[in-house]
Amino acid sequence: MLSTLGSLQAQTTFTITIPQDVATKEWVQDYVKKKIDSLNAIQHAPFPPCTQGPEIREIITASKDYLTVKFHGVNVTSLDYIIFNNAQIRTGRLKPESSTIKFSFKELPTGTYSLTLSGGMCTGSDTKTFKIKNNTL
Repeated sequence: MLSTLGSLQAQTTFTITIPQDVATKEWVQDYVKKKIDSLNAIQHAPFPPCTQGPEIREIITASKDYLTVKFHGVNVTSLDYIIFNNAQIRTGRLKPESSTIKFSFKELPTGTYSLTLSGGMCTGSDTKTFKIKNNTL
């Protein structure tokens, strides 16, 4: 995830440890949400709670290398995203210009994933699950 303050830019990297037994989808979602919340607490300490949202209203299109998402948020001027399942993770920062955002990322294989959107300059987040099948939702 990238944080931007003026012309300074920093990248945050973290490691997720998966237990030796099979991790359930719920465990991974809970773990990643806790990690996001802890990163928000660290990176966004000076930022207030988002007025509303971000709330993922709909994942319109899910492709192997991009998503189109409808979201709701008030005073959400930037969004951090995390796409994850048991093995694949993609992250980035977006500057939404409308309530529908389309963003690209390094290709993911067919499977079930979760998307978490977090306020980049305010605290708040939402997660939804989606599937990638043959390049479409």
